[in-house]
Amino acid sequence: MIADIDPVRIPLWSRLATIAFGGLVVLCAGLARADEGAPAAAPAAAAPAASEAMATCDRLAAPPVPLSPQAAHPGDVDWPQAIASCTQAVRDDPKEPRYEFELGRAYEQTKSYADAMKHYQIAADAGSGDGLQALGLMHYKGIGTVVDKEKAFVLFYRAAETGNALALEDLGAMLGNGDFVQRDDTKALEYFAKSVAAGNAAALGQVGVAFVWGRGSPVDYKMAANYFQQAADLGDGFSLKYLAVLYERGLLGPPDKEKAAQLRQKAQEVDPKAQDPNLPPALLASRGGAPQPGAPRHAGNEVVGGQGVIDPNGPRHGVVATWRDPNANQQFYHGAVERAPTWHGIPTALPRCWPMCSVKN
Repeated sequence: MIADIDPVRIPLWSRLATIAFGGLVVLCAGLARADEGAPAAAPAAAAPAASEAMATCDRLAAPPVPLSPQAAHPGDVDWPQAIASCTQAVRDDPKEPRYEFELGRAYEQTKSYADAMKHYQIAADAGSGDGLQALGLMHYKGIGTVVDKEKAFVLFYRAAETGNALALEDLGAMLGNGDFVQRDDTKALEYFAKSVAAGNAAALGQVGVAFVWGRGSPVDYKMAANYFQQAADLGDGFSLKYLAVLYERGLLGPPDKEKAAQLRQKAQEVDPKAQDPNLPPALLASRGGAPQPGAPRHAGNEVVGGQGVIDPNGPRHGVVATWRDPNANQQFYHGAVERAPTWHGIPTALPRCWPMCSVKN
């Protein structure tokens, strides 16, 4: 989903994430010296004390929590003040790439795209995952430069290697959309799982989209709603809007227009820039509510009760294959779930605990 900035995302299947898990470097102290008589190494220079400009830059220009632990994001940012504070923060601590990224973000919010690109590039060159992801998005969307999805993919990949949650979502979205790269639903879901683990609520919504569109799993609106609800509880407006669609169309029970209106109002309150959902053809055709009895099943692989799939071509037409692993329906189970339902040897569903758990056949 490509939405407006703050944060910018690429939408999967018409929502390639902010198209919104990482390695940590552990430094070991007290290494033995090869020569006991050698002089001790000089102590590392202490980081400069945080100045008022640094604190203000973080407060105004860091991305919203939980993606940035430094920020308690205000609802109405004074971006010119953010530019002034971050410019001074860069002077106060020129070796900290975070301030270069935040300065770039402030410039982007004021549509000064050339300046934004400049500071994102400096942050990226210093190894900042935030800088790499933001620069990749500029190339992906053609903001301040020409559209270059190959360069965007490379930058997202480098950012993902630092553990950047948004970049992990972006990679998943590009893979899920077959955008520049060959479409791979399985890898897309793996990247979304990593993005969720890195604290990105929006990636939960991406998994919900996968269940709505039937990507990497059969269509399952109840499972989609589980993920949308988790993301909505963390303030993701896109997921709130998608939940509204499911309630409005009667895909989670009887149509409930009042509930849908409440969800849309909540989305406007907590995430006013959230993108509106792009729906698959099956949902566009069923605008009046749930499919009627006897109506064709979506793609022949409709999930029944969130338990398994109907095999439309097998000798036992209409038989539901269910999970045979007791851990499958434990939502926050982290182990390996075995014996997935399959159709012609291909796994046809994901367990309720996914993406926290892994699937093993």
